[in-house]
Amino acid sequence: MKPRPGEVIGGGWIVLRRGDDTGRIRPSFMTFEHPTREAAEAEAARLAASRPGYRFDVLGVLASQMVAA
Repeated sequence: MKPRPGEVIGGGWIVLRRGDDTGRIRPSFMTFEHPTREAAEAEAARLAASRPGYRFDVLGVLASQMVAA
């Protein structure tokens, strides 16, 4: 699937909601990758304002590993 408007595949910043009862991270099927930390923080703030009582966390890629095939 091609990137959505404003998305950067490999951007490294995602926003995830915490579960109501468990507090566990609830990823979506097609997680949106933000190009910058600031963009992800703005989206988390927008989502939190539109959904009172829900917690949204910003997560970033700290390391990545890949073995050539």
